[in-house]
Amino acid sequence: MSRMKGFTLIEVLVALAVVSGVFLLVLTSFSYHIDIFGRKKDGLKLVLQAKENLYLYKTGRLKELEGTKNGIDYEIKTEDMEYHLKKVTSMTRSGRDESSLLIYMRQ
Repeated sequence: MSRMKGFTLIEVLVALAVVSGVFLLVLTSFSYHIDIFGRKKDGLKLVLQAKENLYLYKTGRLKELEGTKNGIDYEIKTEDMEYHLKKVTSMTRSGRDESSLLIYMRQ
């Protein structure tokens, strides 16, 4: 009796299960990292908008202390401190994400 060469049905099914498992892990990881990238990108937009608002406030070119710009809600709050300092806080919000930056300026 000669033995036939090739894979048995069980071997093919096991190999297919292993390949499917690896593919599922890679796909899940890829989707997770795309989601993280999107959230970090949105957070970066908020920080950059808050930084721009602080710059415009310091240079006297910010027209309104609160409003919406590029779909991002912003607000500038000021508070007089001792030693002739002013605390300036720039807050930005978009959906459920928010960011705030703070500087101290001479009055």
